[in-house]
Amino acid sequence: MKISLIRQRLTAQLKSAAVLMSGLLLCAVAFAAQPFFSGPSVAKIATETTFSGSGFTPNAAVTIMVKAPNGQASGHSAVVAADGSFSYRITPQSGGAYTLTVTDSSGKALASAVFAALP
Repeated sequence: MKISLIRQRLTAQLKSAAVLMSGLLLCAVAFAAQPFFSGPSVAKIATETTFSGSGFTPNAAVTIMVKAPNGQASGHSAVVAADGSFSYRITPQSGGAYTLTVTDSSGKALASAVFAALP
């Protein structure tokens, strides 16, 4: 009787642990699949600065939307490399905060970065 009760409890604990581990694995896979876009947090005005992306869909067309400190926005096209990476160079012309947002072909925001341009 005692052995069967211990076996039942152990089986229940193992099932709970398996469910927890599979949930953690799914979260880790989902997190790892998120695109990432970054660069320096501060750039010098009139100096080229490079931002890099990884984890994007290979060979996909993306648009980098640049919002300047004065509120003006512009779009710049790029093609993601076969390994899911790309880079974008920007030369800020005025001081202030710039926001770079990477979008897919449908306009969905995939990743973003912010930097300040200083003299």
